[in-house]
Formats: sequence, C-alpha cells, structure tokens
Amino acid sequence: MKKYYLIFLTSFLCCCFFEFCYGQGLKGRVLNEKQEAIPFANLFVPLLQTGTASNAWGEYLLTLPPGTYEVVISSVGY
Repeated sequence: MKKYYLIFLTSFLCCCFFEFCYGQGLKGRVLNEKQEAIPFANLFVPLLQTGTASNAWGEYLLTLPPGTYEVVISSVGY
C-alpha cells in the first residue's frame, strides 16, 4: 500500500509542477463601475470554447495556452 501511495504522490507532484511551470493563466476580479465585485459572472473564450465563473467575491482564474484571446464576460442583470 505504501508503494502505491508513493507512486500516486510522485505523479501528483509532477503534474502540479508542470502545470505551474508551463500553464498560462488569466487571473483577476470582475467589478462594476462602482468597483464592487460581480459574483458568479461567466467568463468565456470563444476561440477555445472554454470558460469559467467568478466566485462570490468576483475573483476568477482561467488557465489558457500562450496566445492572445478575446474573453466574453456576462452576468445576469448586467
């Protein structure tokens, strides 16, 4: 059992290392004109057909490959 745990842990750490080194991302907050957070806003990258949603404080993290992209942000009521 200890052998499998060690293999799993090593694999997990390698994946985290490569993601940290090679992953590009877009990180920030979605705010309105009064600089108030917009919770649960949707962020979408049409070219990649991928996206994410902001949390209750308007914060988001979107992992993207290197390049230039258009990001579409939407939220109910805005």
